[in-house]
Amino acid sequence: MKLTILGSTSTIGINTLSVINQLDKKPKIFALTAKSNYKLLFKQIQKANPDFAVVLDKTDADKLIVMCNKINSKTTILYGKKNY
Repeated sequence: MKLTILGSTSTIGINTLSVINQLDKKPKIFALTAKSNYKLLFKQIQKANPDFAVVLDKTDADKLIVMCNKINSKTTILYGKKNY
């Protein structure tokens, strides 16, 4: 099973990831989305290792790409309303 968490940096998204982390058998995270909190999204990427992460703004995506490249993350960063 693969999960996508929309609004992963919101209170509900944070709590959802917390519950997932407590499971014995953790599902694969397919994608995480955040409107603009790329710093928290980066921390979530480090822990959840999703296939994709999406932010709304290109500037935030560019910052997130640099951060992910520094840790050799395999997560693909997308941006824009079409991807969000």
